[in-house]
Amino acid sequence: TGLFHGHPHAGNLLYEPTGKVAVIDFGQTGHLSDELRRVMGQMLMALKDGDVETMADLYSEVGEFSPEANIQGFRNDLGNFIDRNYGMPADRVDFSQIAQESLSIARRNGLYLPRDFVLLVKSLMLVASVIRDLDPGFRLDVAITPAVRRLGLRMYRPDVMLHRGWRLGLRFAGMIRRMPDDVRDLIEKARAGRFT
Repeated sequence: TGLFHGHPHAGNLLYEPTGKVAVIDFGQTGHLSDELRRVMGQMLMALKDGDVETMADLYSEVGEFSPEANIQGFRNDLGNFIDRNYGMPADRVDFSQIAQESLSIARRNGLYLPRDFVLLVKSLMLVASVIRDLDPGFRLDVAITPAVRRLGLRMYRPDVMLHRGWRLGLRFAGMIRRMPDDVRDLIEKARAGRFT
């Protein structure tokens, strides 16, 4: 659905006798659009493959680089960050530090991320802290492999690709429909000397 719990600390997670986990207290939630979920799925795939270049490109789809952004600096910082942390057992990782550092890499290099994406990063770090308490040897690189395989199969099914193509076509048609008005506005701004 794209809905996620914004504050999944240990007090909001209940372990049931059946082995399932119940989530309570949905006072803080976030929502990810279909497009953002698609991009995040691709990020997971790139992370599993160690493809920092693709991850950096996908970040530019999630957020927006400022005109003064240091894109190469962002790529370098992201690569160093992943090299230091990915594949480490949970008991050797400070997840709150990781959340702060990952967001600070974006800010420092001029990448502005949407609010719900930032909230999701913080939520994932809270969940990761709970996982560390339950299973100190947990390793993200091992855990995401089957999930990424399932995700890849689902993302590239023909019906999903057709639906995505249809939505893209509708957006493109709307852009074409608005083009005469947009061109007229640009010409009027240029004539008035307000075009920069």
